Amino acid sequence: IPGDGGSHSLGTLRFAPDGTLFVGNGDGSNGDELSLRSQDLTSWSGKILRINRDGTAPGDNPFDHGTNSIRSKVWLYGVRNPFRFVIHPTTADLYMGEVGWNTWEEVNRGVPGGNYGWPCYEGVGPQPFFQSQFPLCFQLSPSAVIPPYYTYDRSEGAAAIGGPIYTGGLYPASYQGNFIFGDYVGGWIRRVIIDASGNPTSVQPFATGVPAPVTLEQGPDGMIYYLSFTTRQIRRIRFNGPSAV
Repeated sequence: IPGDGGSHSLGTLRFAPDGTLFVGNGDGSNGDELSLRSQDLTSWSGKILRINRDGTAPGDNPFDHGTNSIRSKVWLYGVRNPFRFVIHPTTADLYMGEVGWNTWEEVNRGVPGGNYGWPCYEGVGPQPFFQSQFPLCFQLSPSAVIPPYYTYDRSEGAAAIGGPIYTGGLYPASYQGNFIFGDYVGGWIRRVIIDASGNPTSVQPFATGVPAPVTLEQGPDGMIYYLSFTTRQIRRIRFNGPSAV
């Protein structure tokens, strides 16, 4: 897979229980015409791919047509930078942070075959620049695009970072099965509450004063760890009650 852009390139790798590998790849663009590759099923860019251990297509991906082509390896598309995603342990859906461009950040529930709209749609609606410049975008119907579950603007943060589904036992029971995500610029971590069917239902605070998180993981001890880019530290969050220090 070529890394042919200066930013928003390869990001997350996750093995599924069946042994296939999910690969997140951004659009490799800084908001120019290359972003349109996210809508092109013959391009690696702006996709989450699902492949076998040897790099071949598994054969049951949503756009597979039996030729081991790029489109046969696409699981979902129309993303700008799915920077950190996780596989839900029971539904096998993907939950991801989607890094925005100038205005919106997103949290998405990733489903097979889904088109998440970038660059024609961003955040809560059509992306004005691309809609005005490129026929591909104003011809793409809103009904063909899966909207984000949760969005926030630049007053809250500027780089969504997806984390784990919490399965540990050291936080309150209400945290079980939550999708944990943060924002690199906003310096916070939040949690998405997910119901028994895998549907997101609400977003709640988790931690504030978190310096520049770029990776969030659940440790073997059942606590959330994050990598702080600016402090060059790996930090751990212990639950100390509703008014934690």
